[in-house]
Amino acid sequence: MDLVPVEILEAGAGQTLSTTRLQDKERRRKALAVACLLMMIERAGTGSQLRTSMEQKYQDLAPGMMEAALSRGAPGTIEGHVLRWKAFEKWALTNNHHIYPPETKMVALYLRARKEAKCGASVPDAVKTTVRWVCKKLEMTEPDLNAEEILGIRDQVREEAGKELKEAHAVPEQIIVAMEVMVCSSGSNQLRAFAW
Repeated sequence: MDLVPVEILEAGAGQTLSTTRLQDKERRRKALAVACLLMMIERAGTGSQLRTSMEQKYQDLAPGMMEAALSRGAPGTIEGHVLRWKAFEKWALTNNHHIYPPETKMVALYLRARKEAKCGASVPDAVKTTVRWVCKKLEMTEPDLNAEEILGIRDQVREEAGKELKEAHAVPEQIIVAMEVMVCSSGSNQLRAFAW
C-alpha cells in the first residue's frame, strides 16, 4: 500500500488551523444556531431567565458564558431544535398566541394544528422534546408536556399515521406474477428494472 503525502499547513498569526473543512462547517452551523437561540432570548424577554442568571453569576463575562452554555451540543441537534421551535413560534405568531414562556395550552393547540395538517407519527414527541430542550437552554418555565390533552393528541396522531397504507388495496396476484415473469425474462432491461 502506497503512502499518501500529507500537506503540512501552518496557521498564520492570529489564526487557528482546523483539521478539516467539516469542522469549519460545523462551527459555522453551530454559530448560526446559537445566534438564533440568542434572538429567542431577546424575544422571550423576562420569560427567559438565562441572561439574568448569567449576569448575576459572571457580571461582565455573562455574554461569553451565555454563548458557551448555548453552544453546548452537536450542531445538528441544536439546529433541529431551533428549526422545530421556529415552526412553533411561526404558528403562534400566525394565530396571535404568545409562547414565551410556553404554556401547556399552546403546546396542545400547536400539536392539534399539526395533527390536522396530517403530520407524521414522530412529530408530537419531537415537539415535546424541543419544547423541553428550549425551556432548559433558555431557562424558561417548562409546561406540563405529559398533560392528558397532549398525550391524547400524540396517541391520535400515532393511530392515524400510515392509515392510507394500512387500508390500501392489495396488488392483484396476476400483476405480481406478470412482473416476476418480466424480471426473470431476458427482455428489455428498462422494463425489467421497472418491474424490479
